[in-house]
Amino acid sequence: MKTRLFSFLAMLLIAVSGVYATDKTATCAVTVTAGAATPTPTLLTTIAPDASGNPTYSVAGMATLATNGCPYDAIQGWYDEEDEYTLQVTPADGVTVTTVKFITSGDESWEVTEAPFQAMVEYGFAVYTKMDAWYTGGLKTIEVYGYATPPTATQYTITLADGTEDAENWTISPAAAEEGESVTIQYNGTKKVKSVTAVKTSAPAASVAVDLGLSVKWANMNLGAEKESDYGDYFAWGESEPYYSSIGDPMTWKVGKSAGYVSGWGSYKFHDGSSFTKYNGSDKSTLDPEDDAVAQIWGGGWRMPTKAELEELFKTSPYYSGDDKINGYTWTWYDGTNNKYNDYGTAGWAVVNNANHAAIFLPAAGECYNTSLRYQGSQGLYWSSSLAESDTQRAWSLNFTASSVETDDDGRFRGYTIRPVKSKR
Repeated sequence: MKTRLFSFLAMLLIAVSGVYATDKTATCAVTVTAGAATPTPTLLTTIAPDASGNPTYSVAGMATLATNGCPYDAIQGWYDEEDEYTLQVTPADGVTVTTVKFITSGDESWEVTEAPFQAMVEYGFAVYTKMDAWYTGGLKTIEVYGYATPPTATQYTITLADGTEDAENWTISPAAAEEGESVTIQYNGTKKVKSVTAVKTSAPAASVAVDLGLSVKWANMNLGAEKESDYGDYFAWGESEPYYSSIGDPMTWKVGKSAGYVSGWGSYKFHDGSSFTKYNGSDKSTLDPEDDAVAQIWGGGWRMPTKAELEELFKTSPYYSGDDKINGYTWTWYDGTNNKYNDYGTAGWAVVNNANHAAIFLPAAGECYNTSLRYQGSQGLYWSSSLAESDTQRAWSLNFTASSVETDDDGRFRGYTIRPVKSKR
């Protein structure tokens, strides 16, 4: 028996692959998922006006409020009927603000979950600027949530990835590590290890788990995106990475994937040319974590939504008419020219919980079909992790246009976008 040891710094490590020289080529990959060990947000301070309209703080030193000269009314709070003013909360040094809750004189409220933490007062209304929502009256109270200490060191978990050959002869120690800590990967098999490489990936820093009041929290952006309005990447169902290395006209394809997203299954890893080798109707109906693109790329508890979770979101839309419709939500279509959603100018649906004003934006990203993109700006097509019950060539998805929203089953070969979810704890 031969033993090989490989030591890496966890800060450099996300995907490790080895190649063995033997009578046939075997490959191995190790995936490390990064996620910040972040303190649980709590109420840091409550801000209210004093008798002169100056901000007062229930706990000092956590944040400051700039009123920019906004007038004060004893009943309405910060309020004006003739002009407009922007009020902004800024965290103090060493403080991380995660949510600011603005509460009106009429006890209506909304939450802002990313900087700038702003609201407006104008012409007798308090305004939730992100969603262009207007509330009669002024701003009476502001609650600031977050944590007063920086996050602890980034934590990593390390697991063998799907497709690893001779996997039972690899060990990883430690299986969880802080940034900068060494990780040892040991091979105890009989094959000769030829090379090992390491690449780092993780969820984007701007990703946020939004609580829409449903059974799971929804990410504020698509998989592969860097901000809410980005289309993100396109995946065949069950593939943990896109087939392309760059998007453009023409596309740049990875080795062995130049056929693109085709119904002939030429690029699809779970089809051998005649039948499905996994998720074939006799084994599993929901993607394993190693085949869940979100779990593999973002990690940290993020995953693809199930059919039931996509249907739950669909039930909040105006296009669902069943008896189990979920009320209390507003869906607003932005056509890419009115620039109302965060001034991005991207077409898609904004979904808002009317009670807590939590919101996500679903871009109309279209799809990658064969070897080109189509329907961008007019359709949204989002995969679930659930196989279609009646036809194993298909899987469930959420599909929409400016005038329709539905769940449907579509061919697994298609390149659709994915919106991550995270279970509530």
